[in-house]
Amino acid sequence: MHRRLEQCWSHPANRNRINMKEPGIHANIQRQDLLLFLFLSFSIAWVLLYVGISSILDAPDYRSIYSIYKAYLSNFFLLGEVPFWNPYQALGRPFLADIETGVFYPTTLLHVFLPEEIAFFFVVALHLFLAALFMHRLSLELHGTRFVACFCAIAFISSGAVLVRLMSGAVHVFETITLMPWLLYVAVKIQRKYTFGLFVQLILVLSLSFLAGHTQFFWNNCVGLGFFVLGRRLFAFEKGESIAFIKDSLFCLFALGLCFSLIAFVLLPTLEFYFESVREAD
Repeated sequence: MHRRLEQCWSHPANRNRINMKEPGIHANIQRQDLLLFLFLSFSIAWVLLYVGISSILDAPDYRSIYSIYKAYLSNFFLLGEVPFWNPYQALGRPFLADIETGVFYPTTLLHVFLPEEIAFFFVVALHLFLAALFMHRLSLELHGTRFVACFCAIAFISSGAVLVRLMSGAVHVFETITLMPWLLYVAVKIQRKYTFGLFVQLILVLSLSFLAGHTQFFWNNCVGLGFFVLGRRLFAFEKGESIAFIKDSLFCLFALGLCFSLIAFVLLPTLEFYFESVREAD
């Protein structure tokens, strides 16, 4: 494998060409790397919540939006009722149909069964770990070394794009951003080999990006995925690969369409809510 890759990349015609078919040489993640990401994820979550002058728990968006929504949902759930309506904002507004409440996002269950601070600690740590894990795997799939993959993973979860959003209390944005490496990793795997399992995984991650509760960053993830997939295919474009380019385009659109079908129970009420809001007049 090493000799074949060296011959491929040493050829003048292939030095600047993206390898779309061969996985990275070090594509298997090491146990030590997993332990490192677990340690860093829980350490960063601990520092942001409990160490320092300002805690995320005191951030304006967290106090005024995230924690209130989760507490409201938890109270209804424990009473065995469905929170269709929120009477505490203005003259009232839908709660279940409001995507910002994140009712159907999986980690919301932590807030139902655990105290607020403990649940939020695990939400932050889990998303940081997933972001580091899939950024590491993405780097390996793109032929990075183990050192480069670890560096990219640590750089991503400690970047301003991730931590500043979290420290400001924009938890929904933070959750959506941390799903991006997973999305790109699945896309790279699919471009090498189309399988049903990877297709389902792509739809799942797209759906989670929407259910996280911030539609603008969901569209950012979708647009970023499109540019990434088609951009890689263009840079690796060879004679006779126009069919592969079209196949990638249709594959992404088909996955997005099935994602919309899967999240229609939230998407349709959200659109209706939008058209009834004051923003529709703008």
